[in-house]
Amino acid sequence: MKTGKRRARQWAGLILLAVLARPPWVVADDLQKTQKKELESAAKALIGEAKSLESSGKLVEARLKYAESLGDIELNDATQAVDRLNKELLNQAKSAIQAAKKHYDAGKFRDAVKALEDAQHLETSQPLLSYNLALCYKQLGDHKKAADYLDQAIAGASTPKLRSRLNQMRTVFTTAETPATLNDNAKKQIGVFDHLAETVGNGSSVEDELGDEEVPVDGDRPPTQSSVPAAGQVRAPALVPTRGGAAANFSHTDKPQGGKGGRFSSACAALQSVKDAAAASAGAIFNLANCAENNNRPDEAMRFLRQYLKLSPNALDAARVTQRISELEALRALSNQTGSQIRSLYASANRSIEERQYDRALADFTVAADLAPDFALTRWKLGLLQEAFGNVAEARKQYTRCRELDTDPAAQKRADFHLGILDAKKETYDAEISDAEDVISDLLNRAMNLTFNGLEDRSAVRAHRGRRKGHDIDKNRAKKLGGFTVPLPYAHQQFALASQHLAAALSIFPLGAEANELMALVYLQALDGRAAIRSYDAIASQNLPVSFYVEIRGSHNHDRPAKCELGRDHIRIIYLASYDKKGFPKPPARPSGEDGLGDLVIGP
Repeated sequence: MKTGKRRARQWAGLILLAVLARPPWVVADDLQKTQKKELESAAKALIGEAKSLESSGKLVEARLKYAESLGDIELNDATQAVDRLNKELLNQAKSAIQAAKKHYDAGKFRDAVKALEDAQHLETSQPLLSYNLALCYKQLGDHKKAADYLDQAIAGASTPKLRSRLNQMRTVFTTAETPATLNDNAKKQIGVFDHLAETVGNGSSVEDELGDEEVPVDGDRPPTQSSVPAAGQVRAPALVPTRGGAAANFSHTDKPQGGKGGRFSSACAALQSVKDAAAASAGAIFNLANCAENNNRPDEAMRFLRQYLKLSPNALDAARVTQRISELEALRALSNQTGSQIRSLYASANRSIEERQYDRALADFTVAADLAPDFALTRWKLGLLQEAFGNVAEARKQYTRCRELDTDPAAQKRADFHLGILDAKKETYDAEISDAEDVISDLLNRAMNLTFNGLEDRSAVRAHRGRRKGHDIDKNRAKKLGGFTVPLPYAHQQFALASQHLAAALSIFPLGAEANELMALVYLQALDGRAAIRSYDAIASQNLPVSFYVEIRGSHNHDRPAKCELGRDHIRIIYLASYDKKGFPKPPARPSGEDGLGDLVIGP
C-alpha cells in the first residue's frame, strides 16, 4: 500500500510538472477553444429561438434574437439572417407606404392612417412613416397629432438640411396657415434667415441693431454672476420658443452680459430685411416677436404676439402665446430703475437660452430675483430652468416661492402641478438613464476590452475582432487596437435601444447632464455632429467637461483609443492601456485607480 501511494504521488507530481511545463500560449489556446465552444453554444441557442420566431411570422422579434446572438460571438448564420430580415421588413414598410399613398390620393385619410400605423410595428423607416402620418392627420384636421408625428420625423431626420425643412413644415402645422407666396428676392432673404436661425450661437446670434425700447443709464445694471453651481437633474418648456431650425453651439462666447457683442451675423437683422414681405405670415410675425423680446423691446414684442394671434387664432401654441403676453405685461408694469434693470436681464437671459448658454440665463434670472425678491415671474422662470437641468431641490424651492407670491389662481395651479410631479419625474429619469448606461457601457467595454467589463476571459471573442468584409483592411493595424469589433447589427440594435431610453429621459429633463452626455455619444455614432453639439452645450452650461472617445494617431503605425475631455480651460486625454499583438491588455504604467478602471491612464 505504501508503494502504491508513493507511485500515485509521483504520478501526480509528473502531471503537475507537465501542466506547468506547457508553454503559456498552449494553455491560452486551450482556454480560447473552450470559451469559443461555450460562446457558440449560447449563440446557437438564441439563433434557434430566432428561427422559431421567424417561421411563425414574428420577424421583428426574430431579428432581435439574431442580433442578440451576435453579442456572444459573430456567426455567419446570424449576420446573414439579420440582413435578410432587414430587407424583408423594409419591403413590407414600403408596401404599407404605397398602400397608404393610394388611400391618401383617394381622400381616404383614415384608411391611410391605419396602414401606416400598422406598419410602425415593423420598426423600420420610422421617420418616413411618421412624416406620412403627420400629413394624414393634417388632412383630418387633427393638427396636434400631426405636429406630434412631425416631431418624431424631425427627431429621426438623417441630415441637418432635412431637419431644417421639416422644422419649417412644423411651423405651418403649428400656425395652421397657408404659406404665403413670395418673390425670388424675398425667398432668398428668408433662406438667409433660416440658415442663421439654425446656427444661432455657432456663427450667428439673435442680437440686432435696433436697440432697446429704453436706454439704461450708466450704472443701472449690476454685474451678473460669473458662474453657477453645477446642476443636478428637471424639465421645462422653452422659455422663448423659436420658429425654424435648431441651433448648434459649443463656443460659449464670453461676451458681456446684456451687451451687444456684434461678433456674429444676426438672424434677427436678416429677418428685418424681409419684414414687409413677411408681414402676412404668422410664422414670421412670431419670429419678429421673439427678436423684439430678446432685444428688450417688450412693447413691440406684445404688438407682434397679438398680431400673431389675430393671423392664426387656432394656432397650437395660442395658449402659450397668451401667457407670454401676460408675462410681458407684468414685466412692463415694473416701474423705476429696478424695472428697467430687470427687463434688461430678462432680454439677456432669453438671448442666452436661444444660444444655449443656459448658465448665463440662470445667472441673469438669479440677479433679477435678487433685485426684486417678491416678483413671482422671476421665481417661475428660475423654477423652469432648474427643472430643465434636473435640479429638483432648487426647482421645488423656486416653485414654492412663486406660489406664495402669485395671487393668480391659474399661476398657483401651474406651480402646484410642477411641484406635484418633480419626484416622480426624477425617479423615472434616473431609471431611464440607468437602462441607457447599461447598454452603452456594455458596448464600450466590449469595443475597448476594459478589464472591468467582466469579459477578461473571452479571448475567443477577441480573436474574432478583426473579422470584417473587404480587402482593404490593414490587419496589422487592427491588431494594435484594443478590444474587438462589435458586429454592426448588434451595435445598431443596442444604440437604438439606448436612444429610446435617452429620448424618454430628455423629455423629462431636457438639460439633464447625464442624458445629454450619453445622447451626444449616440449622435456621434450616427455621425450627427450638430445634434451632438446641442447636447454638449447643455453639459458645458453646467461647468462639466465635455467628453467623447477618440483614436489618437501615433508613430510607428500605433494608434491608441482614448477618452478626450474638454473643459473651459483645458483638454485632457485619458488613454486606454496598450494591447499586445493578440489583443491582451498590458498593465498601464500608471493605473488610474483601484476601482476597476485600471485600463485607463492619464497622459502627460
